[in-house]
Amino acid sequence: QIGWIYHDALLFITILVNPLRSRNIAEACIDPRSRLNIIETEITSELLTQIKLPAWAKEARDKDPRKVFKVWHWVEDQTKAGKEIWQLASEETVVLFKEYVEVYRPLLAKKPDHGRLWMARHGGPLNQKSLLNLVSRVSVRYTGKRITVKLFRDLVSAHMLASGATLDEVSECLWHLDPYSTTVRYYIGGYNASDAVVALEDELAALAA
Repeated sequence: QIGWIYHDALLFITILVNPLRSRNIAEACIDPRSRLNIIETEITSELLTQIKLPAWAKEARDKDPRKVFKVWHWVEDQTKAGKEIWQLASEETVVLFKEYVEVYRPLLAKKPDHGRLWMARHGGPLNQKSLLNLVSRVSVRYTGKRITVKLFRDLVSAHMLASGATLDEVSECLWHLDPYSTTVRYYIGGYNASDAVVALEDELAALAA
């Protein structure tokens, strides 16, 4: 039971800072034999051109240029926009990630190990339906409201804009290619009927998966 608490806490804290799409949550891999989506690395000058560092990370790197950070990495065929993504994992997840991966995940994962970071309650890989069930169950338990991964992305975006973030910053966080098309359409221009149809189709597809 403690292991699943760590599992769920890591998932929710991650998507509050790095609002991943459902596919990326389900496919996030930590098995070096297949594909690593979260790695430990120094932030080199070259990598710094791909990652925008928050204040805490910039301060830590300034003090120690060789400091190692946890970084999300997605290649082109893993993203909807078809572009390579590098994002710094949030400071809040570092200790949680280490304890979950080293202590609890080996106890939860179904054998043979599938290498996915997060998993369904039977220990196998997440799919769209089991992820939807997980996020909905936890959100109802603690907030009384049913929240989906898509709604999490909307909430993070709305909070960023309300806190003074620019469209470019929100777009970068969501991996949108053009902040003045997708980002504006959803978070500035209003939510219209066609958006509702797309959201409903996504929800039905997730339930049918």
